Order: sequence, then structure tokens, then C-alpha cells
Amino acid sequence: MCINIKWLKNNFNSRCIVCEWHIQKNIISHLSGVNKKNSSLYQRAISLPFVTKEEKYKQILTDLQNSQDLSDTQKEYIKKKVETENLWAKWLLKNKYAGGISTTSRVESLHATQKKYLNSSSSLQKVFKCFQTIEKLQIEKFQEEFQRHKSSSKLHLSDIKALEQIKDHVPEYVHKKLLPKFCKALNYSKEKLTHDSW
Repeated sequence: MCINIKWLKNNFNSRCIVCEWHIQKNIISHLSGVNKKNSSLYQRAISLPFVTKEEKYKQILTDLQNSQDLSDTQKEYIKKKVETENLWAKWLLKNKYAGGISTTSRVESLHATQKKYLNSSSSLQKVFKCFQTIEKLQIEKFQEEFQRHKSSSKLHLSDIKALEQIKDHVPEYVHKKLLPKFCKALNYSKEKLTHDSW
């Protein structure tokens, strides 16, 4: 069964994003010298793609731009990188539907698995059989994980209308993997508010 991309875009505001892990590696390569001068600032800088709170993210950017430990070239690099933050910054992407994927590692893992079954001369029929085999293997592999989430979660598929709606539009594996993510997202513990919090 194919994923209906148009349906997903209309219903979940899905979008193209850039791998956060690769963005982090890029930041590391451009700011490696900062680690010797200011290790704390460097660690905060390389965490940028994964920061989930806007205030923390913007504070790190301010600290980087005001730091004497960064060269003008490095500051210009950060400035340019921020121009595309809507494609990789987690604090901006967390409200957008991406199926729980923000890095390419899972996709690359599936590509590696496909290479075991396919080559350049594989027929289209063999490609579809390969996809069915991979899906079956993944479901078997995570069957225990699904059961653990199902027993520990207070929510069930019937409680989550969005998951019921996409059931006929995505493969079984995707549907099962989304359940624990939805449950986690809907069961955040309350955070203590400060006097200036809304």
C-alpha cells in the first residue's frame, strides 16, 4: 500500500526537512576550533539543531554572535545557517508532521536493507516483494516493542482519531510505529511555570 502524499500534506501539513544530524556535523566542522577556547559554548552550539525551546535556541545564537571566541567568518556561517532554520531547527519543526523522523539514519538503514535484496537488474515485481519483506521483518522485529507500548500506554488506537484516519493511507509498520509517538506526545508531564511564563 502506498502512502498518499497529497492526503498527508493536506491533513498533517507535512514538509521537506533537512537531517538534524547532518546539520550538527556541519556545525561541528565549522566551529571545531571553538571547542579549545570555550568548550561550554561549543557544546551548546552543536546542540542547536536539537533544541526544542525557542528561548534556549535564541539565547545560544545571541551568545555565539556576542562571543569573542568565534571569528567573523564563523559568525557569518552561523548567520547563514539560521536563514534556513525552518528546515532543521527542532523548536520550529516540532509542531509539523514528520512521522517522528528528523534525521536520515532510519531511511539510510532501510536503504542498506534493500541492498540485500535488490540490485540494478531487479524487476519491478521483485522491488515490491522486497518492500513487503522489509515491512514484514520490521513488524516482527518490533512486535515486542509494540506490545510493551500497548500495555504501558493509557491510550489506544481508537482513542486517537488522527491515527484512525491515516490507517488506510500508510503501511502497517508506519501505523504501528506512530502509536507510541502519539501516546508520548499526548502524555507530557506538567512543567512548573515561572512568574513570567504563560
